[in-house]
Amino acid sequence: MSMDFEDYGRVLDDKTLEKPLLIFKIGVLGCAPLEFPEVLADEYDAELLSSDLVRKAIMEQKEAEGSKSRNIDVKRIRNVLGAQAEPILSAGDDVVLDMFVNGPRTREFPVRLAETTGALTLALWVNTPFQTAIDRVKQWTEEDAFPIPVAKWNVPPIAAAKAMMSNVVWPQHEGIDFVFNLRGETDTDGLLEQFDAKLEHFGLADRYDFVDEPHGE
Repeated sequence: MSMDFEDYGRVLDDKTLEKPLLIFKIGVLGCAPLEFPEVLADEYDAELLSSDLVRKAIMEQKEAEGSKSRNIDVKRIRNVLGAQAEPILSAGDDVVLDMFVNGPRTREFPVRLAETTGALTLALWVNTPFQTAIDRVKQWTEEDAFPIPVAKWNVPPIAAAKAMMSNVVWPQHEGIDFVFNLRGETDTDGLLEQFDAKLEHFGLADRYDFVDEPHGE
């Protein structure tokens, strides 16, 4: 999946800079360390919303109702995430949306959500050699480290990662305010350092007073 594209971002003024950020990722399973979205949210005082946790809650509800079906409509998951994110963004707080939005049609969801709440959109293209991503997925599968147990996946994680490759499309603006191209073969601290540098480059670092502090200490 390792592909080089130019970052882009809109010109900011003081009023725009005050808007909350809706951050989401583009890539394949394994493109970043499993803990990266959680650490990113924690470092930047954002609320983490996870599609996996929503899916897990729905699965548990269905099991409690006696249903054996593991099929869950993606629209249902998006509706739940949207309902969770809207009051947070409307209150002026940032959100890290831990889900893959890899194509133009799927990216309509965060773009519409941002328009509704007056937020800025920031897409993280996590650009990782495919074998690195697969190696991570293999390790997480062996450790059963995913929020949803591997035994409950409809498609095995490695097969899911491979299937995602054909769906990854570089954004052609699409109403997205910023796109950061991150090298995902590094660890979480390395990703955070890249994120800091791009915040500085696009003038977003002024939203924070700690961007120049080292990570991992």
